Amino acid sequence: MSEKPSRTDAKEGGPAGASLSVIVITKNEEAVIRRCLESVQWAGELIVMDSGSTDRTLEIAAEFNAKIHVDPDWRGPGPQRSRAIAHATKDWVLALDADEWVTPGLRDEIRAVLENPRHVAYRIPRLSSFCGRFMRHGGWWPDYVARLFRRGSARYSDGLVHDHLLVEGSRGTLKQHLLHEAFCDLEEVLVAGDEATGVGVDVDVDGAPQAGVLDSGAELPDRRELLQEAQQPSAR
Repeated sequence: MSEKPSRTDAKEGGPAGASLSVIVITKNEEAVIRRCLESVQWAGELIVMDSGSTDRTLEIAAEFNAKIHVDPDWRGPGPQRSRAIAHATKDWVLALDADEWVTPGLRDEIRAVLENPRHVAYRIPRLSSFCGRFMRHGGWWPDYVARLFRRGSARYSDGLVHDHLLVEGSRGTLKQHLLHEAFCDLEEVLVAGDEATGVGVDVDVDGAPQAGVLDSGAELPDRRELLQEAQQPSAR
């Protein structure tokens, strides 16, 4: 899969990055957490909010000097992100899942925005992959997610399933994309479709449902199409 952050990209910092807290919610994410944290080492603060990992997730997070907090009382992604935000100390917050990572282009755009912000929250177009192939059709792209906001100007709702970011103030949209490894293999996507339809849905910054890769209302490729996509060489 392309667009993996390099060590050089990750270490570049600056005043704008110093004003940013990155929060990541985790549980047993040792396969992906390193890539996520490498992509945001330029931020002023890394916070990992864990819900009871039993693998090497926290050991890996410690390598990046992340501030680690554990609360196994899982009440949904929104409440868990709110717990992470409570530990943030910087002016701005970028909320990520462990299977997401920031491209160099998005890093540069975020830093530019934070130097002269015009809004209190921003949506980011998310590009998701299936079995190593980025999906740019079938309702998967662009999947806008509200993840960058000024601390104190937005909060997450307490829903168990949906991840609502409620914003007090104006909102904008970034151009560079956030990368997301939605599914590693066919077994994972079939299990997710059978057991958690709708769980992976983000919503727009005004609380309106935003079609995502697991949204029951999105036009997803059928299983035969997914099989065909997975078997084709990745176009990079």
